[in-house]
Amino acid sequence: MTLAADATPTVIEIADNDAAFDEVDSTQKTLSNAVNIGGKSYSAGTFVSAVYDLINTASGHMVTGLHFGGNGYQQGAVDGITSTEVL
Repeated sequence: MTLAADATPTVIEIADNDAAFDEVDSTQKTLSNAVNIGGKSYSAGTFVSAVYDLINTASGHMVTGLHFGGNGYQQGAVDGITSTEVL
């Protein structure tokens, strides 16, 4: 994945049945609405898994890699990222 200086964010809403965004938990984390990211469409109900977290321990800023679809055990490049701060 390459972050471009002129990139615009895509807002997604994820349905989750608890307060934790766990890496592998098939009972939660699905897209609430259909979304198109980088030219690829994902329908409402698509499973979303957290891949990794990068955390700045001084500020608390966290960036999480995401995979869309599958069962949470995917390998390779991430489909997107989310951040607790504007990038």
